[in-house]
Parts: sequence; structure tokens; C-alpha cells
Amino acid sequence: MRFHIISRLTPAEVDQAFALIQLEAPELSLAAWRQFARAAGGGKPPSSKPAPAGLVAVKDARNYMAGLCAYRRTRAFRHGATLTVDCFVALDFLHTQGAADHLLRHLDETAAALGCTAIEITLARQETRLIDQFRTAGHALEGVLLCKMLPAC
Repeated sequence: MRFHIISRLTPAEVDQAFALIQLEAPELSLAAWRQFARAAGGGKPPSSKPAPAGLVAVKDARNYMAGLCAYRRTRAFRHGATLTVDCFVALDFLHTQGAADHLLRHLDETAAALGCTAIEITLARQETRLIDQFRTAGHALEGVLLCKMLPAC
């Protein structure tokens, strides 16, 4: 299956991506997703290189959204300049095989273009299939993310 990357999502594509986000974060409302997507959009890059933050989708040949990730360039304690991926969702059903691989390749290219020395990806849940794909693509499991929810202010 052939895929193509969408690096600037239209409002309609942001709404279309909500179905993917619901797989990872069913508690998230459409309004909260739209707000996150606006903030993650990254703005227009100053040159031909990618924006330092962005929301990227992968669509299949039929123009169905098969994957999505949000990234930002950060400075990590252990790795220095890092491409931090807070949200990574990919559907690899029969007709969308390879969506995760396509997104990972795009993240590699984005990290290199932004001068990053590492990519850190946070998954919403411990999904063995995706972790195995990441390992095949050269990623190593380096730690565990713990989260404590705080009361609203």
C-alpha cells in the first residue's frame, strides 16, 4: 500500500484524525483534540526545513488516515537536541500495512533536518506490536513514563 505524509492538517483533517485519537485517548473530547491540534500545528517554518513542532498524518492511497503523530524539538537531559513525540497512533490493518513504518521514516528525516541527535516517543499504552516495530527501526526501550493526574485548578 502506498502512503503519503500530510504535514499541515486542515480543520477537516484534524476532525478526521479524531477517530484515530479516540483509539489512544477515548477520554479526550473533540474540543480538547482541536485545541491540542492547533497548538501542535507548529506554525510556518522559516525555511525549507520542517517546523520545530508539528502534527503529521499519514494517508493511504485511498486518502484514508492510517496514522498520526505530534512532535516537537526539545532539549533532553540524556540526549541533547531531541525530537519528542508525544502522540503516535498507527493503524496497521490488512490494507494499511506499514503506516507506522512510514511515520517512523518521516520522524527520522524530520529529526535529522532539525539537527536532533535522538527521537523519544511516548506511547499511550504498552502495545507490543508497535514496540517491536520501533525496535526493528532502531529504537530502544529506555525507560517507563509514569503519570499522576492532578486536580483541576
